[in-house]
Amino acid sequence: MKLVKYIAVVCVLCILYIVFVPSGCKDASEFERPNDSLVEPPAAPILISPPVDTEYILLQNPGYVNVFFTWNSVIGAEYYQLEYSVDENFGSSSMFTINSTELVESFTEPVDLYWRVRAHSDYWTWFTDWSETWYFRIRPPVD
Repeated sequence: MKLVKYIAVVCVLCILYIVFVPSGCKDASEFERPNDSLVEPPAAPILISPPVDTEYILLQNPGYVNVFFTWNSVIGAEYYQLEYSVDENFGSSSMFTINSTELVESFTEPVDLYWRVRAHSDYWTWFTDWSETWYFRIRPPVD
C-alpha cells in the first residue's frame, strides 16, 4: 500500500513539474529543434520537366503558354523552392515556395529562362543544394 501511495505522489509531482515549470517557450510556434538534433540535407532534387533546350510557342489565342515544372521528390522534404530567371546566375529571379514536386506557370511573352529547385526540412541543417540548372525558351506565335 505504501508503494502505491509513493508512486501516486511521484506521478503527481511529475505532472506538476511538466505543467508549471517554464520551458522557455511562450507558445509552440517559438519551439526550435536544437542544432545537435539536425542532420545534413540529402542530395538535391533531380529535374524532370521542362527538359534542357525545350522550346514552347506562345499561342495567339489565348496569348499564353503553360509550362509544367516537375522534379523528383526528396525524402523528408517539407517544401521546395523553385527559382527561374532570364539570368543564368539568377541575379534577378522569381522564386516560389511549394509543398509539391510540380508547378504550372503561364507565360505571355517570348523569353529564355533558366530554372532550378532545392528542398527544405526543419530536420535538416539547411536547404539541399540547388539542382542542376536547366533552361527553356518561349517563342512568339507562329504567323
